[in-house]
Amino acid sequence: ADDQSQAETATFGVVSVRRDILSQSSVGVFGTTREQADAYNRVLGAEGNFRVGKGWAFNAAGFASATRTETGEVLNGPLFQASTSYNDRVTNGYLEYLDVDDEFKTEAGFLRRTGVRTGFGELEYSWRPEGKVLIAYGPGISGSTTHDREGQSLDWEVRPSWHFDLVG
Repeated sequence: ADDQSQAETATFGVVSVRRDILSQSSVGVFGTTREQADAYNRVLGAEGNFRVGKGWAFNAAGFASATRTETGEVLNGPLFQASTSYNDRVTNGYLEYLDVDDEFKTEAGFLRRTGVRTGFGELEYSWRPEGKVLIAYGPGISGSTTHDREGQSLDWEVRPSWHFDLVG
């Protein structure tokens, strides 16, 4: 049976539908399927991207996967993501949260880790001298933390920075 399943070709399908709404916002649905012999991986989800006022953006997405492996194991799991950002001439900020179930699988895309909850944030301030060479400069900080589903810390980092924006 192993020789036969390896010889069969896999069938992939992808669908994505997005609709613009309001001013500079959108909602959409997305689905993938991969089938080979009796094994399959299906992912279905929805997302929304919203711009609010000057500088604010919000994004939220939810996906669910259904998988049957070549050995017959059945896995079903969700993935949730939410982020917000603010940008103006002097301040840039971003926050993101990602929650990936142990059993979430995607064979048509890339996912670094499952069974984790990750938070990420960054903040940057800019002075703008409006010079001929130097456009902006200033401090920044970013950080992330990843925990397993039981709340145990897996990794974290904090990165201070200083940026220079030059003409060209």
